[in-house]
Amino acid sequence: MTATVTMWEAKAPAGRGDDLAAWARQHAPADARVYASADDRVVVIAPAPLALPEPPGDLRDRPPHAWDFTELTAGHAAP
Repeated sequence: MTATVTMWEAKAPAGRGDDLAAWARQHAPADARVYASADDRVVVIAPAPLALPEPPGDLRDRPPHAWDFTELTAGHAAP
């Protein structure tokens, strides 16, 4: 069995990273991991498929992006 996750990334306007991170924590599933960077980016990693709503326009500098990944570490087969 392979593990698949979705990585969702969004960039907040300068100084709004904490607000975007709070929004992401509120909307992400309970088993998701939410990360924030010093440059106002927020990343959510969760089991695929991940379907987050669009963040409010004032919390994003550009539309978010999402990618699906399959784990290749020991114990997991390649697709």
